[in-house]
Amino acid sequence: MRAFTSCFCFLVLCASALAATKEDQIDREWAAQTVREALRQRTPILDGKGAMVVSSAAVAEAIHVAVAGALFSKATLGKQRPFHAIRSGDYWVVHGSLPPGFAGGTAVTVIRARDGAVIWLFHEA
Repeated sequence: MRAFTSCFCFLVLCASALAATKEDQIDREWAAQTVREALRQRTPILDGKGAMVVSSAAVAEAIHVAVAGALFSKATLGKQRPFHAIRSGDYWVVHGSLPPGFAGGTAVTVIRARDGAVIWLFHEA
């Protein structure tokens, strides 16, 4: 019986690890598509230094809170926690979460990592 329980637990752990990996891949693909759309919206601003200003997800999320909170209100943004920052090339794509069963979208910010420029901000429908 112990062997059966151990095998069952191992299979559950493997299945959850594969599901998380697939979810991460979907997030990365979504972030890459969002960056492509953002670049079509504006001509990118070039800086000559290439310094990395936004080096972590925590910094990207803080920029998202500051900018999206000013546009959509801190109260609205507070309901979209936790935030998710996904690195896609030289960009961070930050978005919120909705509680299970809620319809709608969240604020999304595309931030250039090298200089912290917010190149696109929108609210998903």
